Amino acid sequence: MPKPTRPQKNARRTAKNKELVGIGLTTWSGNQRMMALAEKLGLKKEAVYRKARIVKGEYFDSVSYGILRDEWETLYHQQP
Repeated sequence: MPKPTRPQKNARRTAKNKELVGIGLTTWSGNQRMMALAEKLGLKKEAVYRKARIVKGEYFDSVSYGILRDEWETLYHQQP
């Protein structure tokens, strides 16, 4: 298994907080690398707000991703 990235380490540390039911992030559709990272970490696309941001005269969507604790634990085989 490849060495975990810093975002993966941070996400794992956050997942150990028992008070959290889930975690999420929001980015914009022009940030393809962030969207790919969210999906690589196992987050699911939860919402798209169309034409929510304008960059250099071009409209982009706002995209939200999230994962619930039980999904995270199943994905990474962690016990509560």
